[in-house]
Amino acid sequence: MTRLYFAVCAVLLVVTYSEASCWMELPRDDIENCQYRGITIARGDEYRNRTPPDCFRCSCGSDGTLSCCSEGTILRNVPPTCKVLQKGCDQVAVSKDDERQPCSEPVSAVTG
Repeated sequence: MTRLYFAVCAVLLVVTYSEASCWMELPRDDIENCQYRGITIARGDEYRNRTPPDCFRCSCGSDGTLSCCSEGTILRNVPPTCKVLQKGCDQVAVSKDDERQPCSEPVSAVTG
């Protein structure tokens, strides 16, 4: 019973702190392919933007449904002794005193 309790708590914690964002747009009758931010994605194809800090992946289904998800790690609740650096699509926490050293205190993060 104790294991079940901890498993339920872990799932609730993950759900509570999940901020990775995904969204969907239904097919439009007026266009053949999917479009997102001026980018045309052919049906059955995928597009990835790996330019930080706005990293995302979109796919256009065979029916014209556009599905997108953000990608990368976003840090939350960074302690005052640390600072956030952008490394590609991911944020990392490092020591304010020495950026070569990782943050020595707990940091919460969201992975998309």
